[in-house]
Amino acid sequence: MNARTTILQAIRQNKPEAKERPSFPQEPTGSRTDLLSTFCSQLLTVGAEWVHEEEMGDWSVFLSNYYKNAHRIVTTVPAIQAAGIDMLHETNEAHDLWDIDVAIVEGTLGVAENGAIWLPEDPLPHRVLPFITQHLIIRLHRKNLVANMHQAYENLSYEGLGFGLFVAGPSKTADIEQSLVKGAQGARTALVVLYI
Repeated sequence: MNARTTILQAIRQNKPEAKERPSFPQEPTGSRTDLLSTFCSQLLTVGAEWVHEEEMGDWSVFLSNYYKNAHRIVTTVPAIQAAGIDMLHETNEAHDLWDIDVAIVEGTLGVAENGAIWLPEDPLPHRVLPFITQHLIIRLHRKNLVANMHQAYENLSYEGLGFGLFVAGPSKTADIEQSLVKGAQGARTALVVLYI
């Protein structure tokens, strides 16, 4: 008997008993308020911040106070029309995005268990936008919250989808010397603006 046969035979003899796959709750647990408070708590855990849009006041004033040194602020959200914010369209060249300080985009789904937000390709004129900006603002409707990733994937539409991503807070890595670095591969900060 060769070594391969011996190893395979030992594996077959020591195979664990088969167990049924665990079931996952499909319905959200708790109220919408619980989802919102859990989501906001997780945003802080992943290094993001959040604010309710109705408490912000005027977008221009808020941005000038929150991002004092920002020179170029862009949005892909038609609902945001304010002084000092440029509307970004598909006609803009991707190479012209290198100097964006703040980008405002619309999220379509928020996940309470981990603070992740789904950004599909359609509202993004360029895939690179959430990564190339220094500061990312994601606007998200409060009704678009689900409890967990299982429910998130059930709610996503894949038809015609070429690109999409879950964003959970600012870009961060601790690969080098186990030292946390924010903004290494993307935005240095992330702010979620929740609206009704």
